[in-house]
Amino acid sequence: MALILYYAAAFFVFAHGLVHLIGVVVYWQLAEVEDFPPYKTTLLNGRWEIGDIGMRIYGLAWLIATLGFVISAVAMVFRLDWWNPVLIATTLFSLVVNALDWDWAKYGALLDILILVVLIITQYVI
Repeated sequence: MALILYYAAAFFVFAHGLVHLIGVVVYWQLAEVEDFPPYKTTLLNGRWEIGDIGMRIYGLAWLIATLGFVISAVAMVFRLDWWNPVLIATTLFSLVVNALDWDWAKYGALLDILILVVLIITQYVI
């Protein structure tokens, strides 16, 4: 049963990473995504104007989070020793990225918090 939960967690991490691709698509203006706000050049609820180049960089941050989660999930499946610190670093990075556009990405931030809580519980409690 524990092995099934472990692989389910790896799948969840992988899927969470793929969802970050929506940020890449939106912030790089590759497509409009239904139910997501149109392209903008501000973060922090409109308080921080970063322009088009800044949004491209912000989109790159979403891509980095995608890669971090996908790599962590693959490392989990292959039981590589380094998956845990990579997942922690990626999740903290993703939390910051999500927080910068809280109105749009708050649910992603909440999932990041959930991942961190589960990692802490499994590392130090169980």
